[in-house]
Amino acid sequence: GETCPEFICPGSGACCVDDQCVATTGQDMCLYGYLGEWYPGETCPEFICPSGDFGACCIDGECVATTLEDECLAMGGTWHAGEECPFFLCPGSTHGMFEAYVFGPGMLDPLFYNNGWQDPDTGDRWFFYPWYEWWNEWWPNEYTLMGEKWIIIEGFIDVMMPGFPVEVAVNWAWPEWTELGLGRPPMPWDFMDPWEEDMYIGREIVWVAVDSGPFQVEFYLPFCPEWISIDVRGFDFYIVGDIWHICFPFGWPIGDMNCDGAVNFFDIDGFVLAIIDPAAYWAMYPDCDIMNADCNGDGSVDFFDIDCFVEIIVGP
Repeated sequence: GETCPEFICPGSGACCVDDQCVATTGQDMCLYGYLGEWYPGETCPEFICPSGDFGACCIDGECVATTLEDECLAMGGTWHAGEECPFFLCPGSTHGMFEAYVFGPGMLDPLFYNNGWQDPDTGDRWFFYPWYEWWNEWWPNEYTLMGEKWIIIEGFIDVMMPGFPVEVAVNWAWPEWTELGLGRPPMPWDFMDPWEEDMYIGREIVWVAVDSGPFQVEFYLPFCPEWISIDVRGFDFYIVGDIWHICFPFGWPIGDMNCDGAVNFFDIDGFVLAIIDPAAYWAMYPDCDIMNADCNGDGSVDFFDIDCFVEIIVGP
């Protein structure tokens, strides 16, 4: 019995762009379509958009809201003038976002859902490496050789040309690059040939898609590089997703899943969570090393670690 445009659909809100109420719409359309600020339950043009200097509010490394400075400080966050969530990469963030439509080698539309390192001169976040025909988006990391890096990638690939594989790789900067002290990731124009690129960049293919669908990847490095990236290669496909990357300094004993310095029955819940849902484990134990669950030392956290974990808990 309702009629449009008078009826306000559930889940709608006012979308403000440059202090103007431009549309009554859903949150995603406002944030990613209009690139605006969304106010649930409000309607345009009746809603008066707040005026003032907006910026990104960061809490525990996550960009949680585009808001006024006083509002951000009241939430216990740090405010970054003129920046916008979720696209601003907060200092210390371990969560990256990526989205692109790849037409082929050298041809890409970056779309909206990206927060990787941004070239200060061009504003680009995706970069094309012609020697191996990879598209790449970088994120900064805490660098140390006395630690290990655990990476989880979750996303969706829409393959437009069945039979033409889409490759996804994890990419990292070798210590030799960090030693140059440039404070940025290695760029395509830094290398005169593929051998020079290999000297400074490591890369491993972690997923190959021939059909559309979701994907999830876990990847481990025995050190914490200064820069890591997701690389994609193929023809005519869309990709979107998230990457979590955490550096764990050495120090916790194998099996210590709650990082209290001891291995006992209090570690069982964390061990189970690390195997069945690594992202949930990181959320519950952000300062711990998920590789403490690798009890058999094969470089993976999986069901093959259960028997040796039980042996560590119950003893000989």
